[in-house]
Amino acid sequence: MPFVTDTHPLVYFTGGRHKKLSERVLKIFRRAEAGQEVIYIPVLVFMEIDILRRKGKIDLADGGLALWVRELLRYPGFVAQDVTLEILLESIGRADIRDPIDSLIAATARDLELQLITADEQISEAAGVEIYW
Repeated sequence: MPFVTDTHPLVYFTGGRHKKLSERVLKIFRRAEAGQEVIYIPVLVFMEIDILRRKGKIDLADGGLALWVRELLRYPGFVAQDVTLEILLESIGRADIRDPIDSLIAATARDLELQLITADEQISEAAGVEIYW
């Protein structure tokens, strides 16, 4: 079954911080890496990762974000998901998630009718988002 991921689980997985993930989430990421599962990554997650990189909160390999993204997407189980007009409209006006990027990530999961991999409490409490953690 495919999933959508939030930013922090992807950062934890790719950064080797596996203990920050639940066992079942770690298993899904490993299966995606092996091409046995599909995890959709909203393109806004990449933007959020770049913001974290610029703030010095995470370090990416030489070559920066572009190389990091290309390397990640070489794994068959990781798929970039564009923000469509439908996703944007789904996120607008929702008071249950204040952060606009988080709102768009959650709207991606709703639009694709997939579970969202996240431990973010605000997203977890939002209506219409099925969480996988």
